[in-house]
Amino acid sequence: MRIAMLLVALLVAQDPPPAKPIRVLYVDHLPRFEYRFLQKALLADESLAVHVFLCSADVDWEQPATRGVAPLKRADAESILTDAAKLARYDLVIWGDLQPAHVSADAPTYRKIPGALQAYVAGGGAVLFHAGSGYLQEAHPGAELAPLLPFRVKPVDPPPQDKEVEDLVGQLGSEDFAVREAATAKLFEIGERAVHALRRAKEGGDLEVRDRAAALLRSIEYAPGVAKPALVRLTEAGRSHRATRLEDSKLWTKSPRIRWAVRRAVPVEGARVLAELETGDPILVAHARDRGRVAALLTDEWWLWRQEGGYYQTYRAVLEWLARGD
Repeated sequence: MRIAMLLVALLVAQDPPPAKPIRVLYVDHLPRFEYRFLQKALLADESLAVHVFLCSADVDWEQPATRGVAPLKRADAESILTDAAKLARYDLVIWGDLQPAHVSADAPTYRKIPGALQAYVAGGGAVLFHAGSGYLQEAHPGAELAPLLPFRVKPVDPPPQDKEVEDLVGQLGSEDFAVREAATAKLFEIGERAVHALRRAKEGGDLEVRDRAAALLRSIEYAPGVAKPALVRLTEAGRSHRATRLEDSKLWTKSPRIRWAVRRAVPVEGARVLAELETGDPILVAHARDRGRVAALLTDEWWLWRQEGGYYQTYRAVLEWLARGD
């Protein structure tokens, strides 16, 4: 009897302990399509313990969280994102299409967020920046977060002054509704040619023109066809990197056509492009820095991959590398 008990104890001792759940904090601003699919996939993954915080939600709306995990309140999110020690309770932070000011209306509070995130990564934490057409693109999610990003956007020389475009942008401030609407429609039709003039107007002194220019700029830069729809492919670095190695490697050959991505992105020193569009534009950039890891997914159309079955498998591999390392 004693021998049998010893054998059972030995066998139990040899079984590997169950892996601890990866603790994830996902913060986003608006319920964009990427948010809707991603938060559901994260919450359905039993190997994760997830807190989701949607900044634009009503204060009394219950934020999503893994079953058995208490949802975050706004005060909780502010407290965590401004304190590197509290962030260290998570293995990974997914930073969506937002700026620090979306987390809190209190300037002294949100100004602490970039420093806390940088200290979190320096101490061994991991951040995935998941781009969107609103904030995580040309201007970054605030200049103060730019040092954390594993990519930068190459500036381009503005084109010569275009009188037709300038006149139309000026009409965005007209008191005549019909004039404003006609100018808006024409600028959208012109598309890329109007981008630089709209960016200048977005920084101008007329508040109404600024708001209309900003909204139109987002529409133009997100419109299908502005960035040529293209398939995703692994780079040479991506074929051997843990973040992009899958049991079913053929999934990477079944990507959807991505219609929008951060354009003119280049990796910073030490970062590697793991996946790119067939146009050669980076789409997934990874960087091991300090004691932590940072990655950027430069599109918010990853959710389109669900139709081919590769959506969450590819995403999950990136999360695993960020949370666990090589």
